[in-house]
Amino acid sequence: MTKVGNEVHPVLSLERERCAALAAGDLERVASLISPRLVYVHSVGIVHNHGEFLRFLRDEMRFDTVERQMLHVVGATDDVAWMTGLMRIEGRWVQGGKPPIASVSLVSQVWARCAQCWRMELLHSTQVHASRWQVAA
Repeated sequence: MTKVGNEVHPVLSLERERCAALAAGDLERVASLISPRLVYVHSVGIVHNHGEFLRFLRDEMRFDTVERQMLHVVGATDDVAWMTGLMRIEGRWVQGGKPPIASVSLVSQVWARCAQCWRMELLHSTQVHASRWQVAA
């Protein structure tokens, strides 16, 4: 895990919680980890805000796998942290009829401190070749 100063930054474990919640279909936990101001840019160019992203998870997509590698906090202040890393997802469409999805992306994220917690404000994902995942392992 990446250290900021002498400490491991809390957003690293929160991101791992977010990934586990996505894979488990725990939308309540996902909602608690994302900001009401969320901007989520998927690797295919779809952009969701907070409500749209939660509707997407509830009505359109189920993730079976959400994994991270090379996850690093590249900068932080007392109230903002930004991180990068690879993300591998596997999922299926709720309605069926479309093939399952699987992709590896390079992800940039911004987290902001609010009251007593951190929430993800921005996620921007760009698909990369799947071989990047094996190289990073």
